[in-house]
Amino acid sequence: MASRRGHGQGGIRKRGDGRWEASVDLGFENGKRRRRFFYGRTQNEVAAKLREAQTALSAGRPLPSGRQTTRAFLESWAADVLPGTVKARTLQSYRDVLRNYVLPEVGSVPLAKLSPAHVQAMLRALEARGLSPRTQRYARAVLRRALHQAERWGDVTRNAAALADPPAQEWSERPTLSLDQARHLLETVRGDRLEALYWVALSLGLRQGEALALRWADVDLETGRLTVAGTLSRVSGHGLVRTSPKTKRARVVVLSEPCAAALRAHRRRQLEERLAAGSEWEETGYVFTTETGRPLDARNVTRRWHRAREQAGLPALHFHDLRHSAATLLLEQGVPITTISKQLGHASITITSDVYAHVTEGLQRESAETMARLLG
Repeated sequence: MASRRGHGQGGIRKRGDGRWEASVDLGFENGKRRRRFFYGRTQNEVAAKLREAQTALSAGRPLPSGRQTTRAFLESWAADVLPGTVKARTLQSYRDVLRNYVLPEVGSVPLAKLSPAHVQAMLRALEARGLSPRTQRYARAVLRRALHQAERWGDVTRNAAALADPPAQEWSERPTLSLDQARHLLETVRGDRLEALYWVALSLGLRQGEALALRWADVDLETGRLTVAGTLSRVSGHGLVRTSPKTKRARVVVLSEPCAAALRAHRRRQLEERLAAGSEWEETGYVFTTETGRPLDARNVTRRWHRAREQAGLPALHFHDLRHSAATLLLEQGVPITTISKQLGHASITITSDVYAHVTEGLQRESAETMARLLG
């Protein structure tokens, strides 16, 4: 049996049911000694939990009681633990997901009693509210990340979100531009002050935030190379924020000559706007700016895109669909999927293959027909 220890110290013992138990001393409260207990299948498992609890106590962070609600833990996690571990926009997104989807469903459940059944009930409730499987999966993922921390600290003995079954993954086929439509669009926007932005999105497949984060230092028009080194987005309370790309590392893409020509024309136009703005010009170094040099807000770009799309007589496409159109056009022209995956900045070729399965299946059929002709 574990002997009495001083504040912050603990002991480990093997229980009669075969599990291991660790306890940490929390001192006295109202004349009574308080302890926290951690359980595991092996001695090493509970020893690790004990060390983490002792580290928390040494840092001055009190361990929550077993009566702590899931709401209290998640709010504390989002406010004190999460900042600094994710980007500002991701932090905002996680907090929104917790507030809108997770806390209303499981917030009142005692953290120590949160079970996979509670998480499954949350997912069913979100489905009943008409939320997509993707949103349901996101809510589960945020909860799973938070509970991983709770498990490491010994506040829970298992991650209920990880044990709950996620909704089935659904890949929706996004509308894309045909080759003729793409050519017609670029002809329609010729001379527009954002013509180069449409070229970058449609010929290189950059995400909107990546294109808006481009600085002239990232563009080498002499060698025809462009470095995707950031993403620009609006974060509540912070305005427009430039952070690292989605895949955490920069990537270099090669410019086609028409795209490079559009960027050269855009630079000349920007220099003219700088002269016209005079003292009102704010030098930010961004490629795509307002007429006074400030970075473009995605919301304004979206409005301009829809005007250009309607002028070209195109169907209701999102700006992001230019990226999908770029990938689809390249696949249809026989460019290797590994090359396209690298250009798009996907974390793995599996993502590219899954997102564009409708295109690759058609190419596989062509390949099968080619083989049939060869061997037939």
